[in-house]
Parts: sequence; structure tokens; C-alpha cells
Amino acid sequence: DDVLDSSGADCLQVALGKGSIQKFNLILDVELLDSLSVKDYPAFCSGALDRLQAGGLLMFASHESEAYGTIKRTMRELRPRVEPRVAAEPLDDQLTLHVY
Repeated sequence: DDVLDSSGADCLQVALGKGSIQKFNLILDVELLDSLSVKDYPAFCSGALDRLQAGGLLMFASHESEAYGTIKRTMRELRPRVEPRVAAEPLDDQLTLHVY
């Protein structure tokens, strides 16, 4: 009975399992963040960080360009919980992989 809606936290709960306490060494988001409202980015990213093991990687395959943008600003605001971006590499002419 879970439904994806515009809330970043709800989307993450559905994606990772409601009530799950499992930690991951890698979380890869493929365009889910792109579908959220910008106001939901912090809740989504914060929830993803909560699910990472120490030293784990959070990756976004996004339509956002590799240089600057909402993902980078959101993650910067979550410091010191997150390290600076490790990489931003174009995957094709539409998607860029952002690695934190």
C-alpha cells in the first residue's frame, strides 16, 4: 500500500523498504531524484545517507549537468555528513553520474 509521491523521504522509504535498517555500501539512484521537487532533495539525500555504510558511495545518474546544480548544492548543505563530490562523469548525451 506504499505509493510514490512527491515526498523525497517517502520515495526513499519505498525504494529501500519501509522500516528497513539495512545499510548499503553503494546506493545508485537512476533519475528518481530528477522526478522529485527540488524541495524534496534534502530529505531524499539525507535518507540515502542514513542508509550508507561508513565509506559507502551515493551515486546519482541524473539529467543535471556535471558541473553545478541542485544535486551539488543539496549535498554541500549536508556536510559534514557527506564528503565533497568524488566524480561527475557524463554517461551519455543526457545523463551524468554524480558520485559522493
